Amino acid sequence: MFMMKRLTVWLIETAAEAVLLSLFMFAWWGYSDPVDRGFMFQLFIWAWGIFAIFMLGSGYLITTAILRIAWKNKRLWTYSAASTVLVLAHLQIFFLVASGWTTYERLPIQVASACIVFACTFVGGWILQKESSLNIAEKL
Repeated sequence: MFMMKRLTVWLIETAAEAVLLSLFMFAWWGYSDPVDRGFMFQLFIWAWGIFAIFMLGSGYLITTAILRIAWKNKRLWTYSAASTVLVLAHLQIFFLVASGWTTYERLPIQVASACIVFACTFVGGWILQKESSLNIAEKL
């Protein structure tokens, strides 16, 4: 049962990371809607692109799913730190495959991704830790 909770939290973390990275892209490159479909539509397209191209394409989803399900350390920040290292490693893979990115273009994306992933996974870990402690208290 707790494994399903971990998987659910991981899904929510992943969705939040994609949406927050999309918002960052809007802030960094500016919002542009040449067809006038609306902000939410553009946000969905960016989030889907980040999810499909980066997260699926680089293998980030698989590694973070395995990490979230298997992680047993009780310290709250350790999973977040490990996930941050993973996103930075997968971004390097992504940037190598999608050549042509300058350091000026990569650095803000790397910093924003690291901050967003750390924050999302920290909150997710906190929720799991709180849920775990509530379950233990109910059993007593």
